[in-house]
Amino acid sequence: MEVFGALTSCALSVSDHFYGTGESLLFSFTPDFKVFNWTGENLYFIKGNNESISIGAGDGKFGLWLDGDLYIGRSESCQTYGNDPLTPKIDFVVKTLECWAFISS
Repeated sequence: MEVFGALTSCALSVSDHFYGTGESLLFSFTPDFKVFNWTGENLYFIKGNNESISIGAGDGKFGLWLDGDLYIGRSESCQTYGNDPLTPKIDFVVKTLECWAFISS
């Protein structure tokens, strides 16, 4: 089982364009812990609507992409984070999904 994810600099919201900041990143725990920070190549941090969520992109590839049902996903190397694919196969089925929010008091 692969364990991976993203840390976004702002809350997810419906948008027709990419938003966010270079404080966003992708990470993977398998086989070893790796963090993929913003490369500075583009500003394709986060984009989401009812049909999909994309985190990181470039040249038609997404660092992390999930369909609107949060069931089917895809991960490829992308320009935004210069990441390795987060999964052994490009396309995958989501088994467990966790979302965490950090709120300042």
